[in-house]
Amino acid sequence: MTETGNALEGPRPTKATVQTLAQEAKAHRTPQLADYLKESGREVHELYRASSSWTTILRRAGLAPDSPLRSPCQNRLSQAYWMIH
Repeated sequence: MTETGNALEGPRPTKATVQTLAQEAKAHRTPQLADYLKESGREVHELYRASSSWTTILRRAGLAPDSPLRSPCQNRLSQAYWMIH
């Protein structure tokens, strides 16, 4: 899952989409952002460039529960939104 980088930098991670980031977070199995960034070779700006947040990535990866402040209806709507995007 890497693109070719130059000889000095080595391989670069693929484009940071919400889906890609969630898959990577699930593979690394760590809820700690610093650990994920170190293990994946990603930079924090890539998460925000993907119009996301670390909490959203964790939820998509199944590593964090939905917010207790959201109603069950809001959770279902959010899940449906992500299924079609």
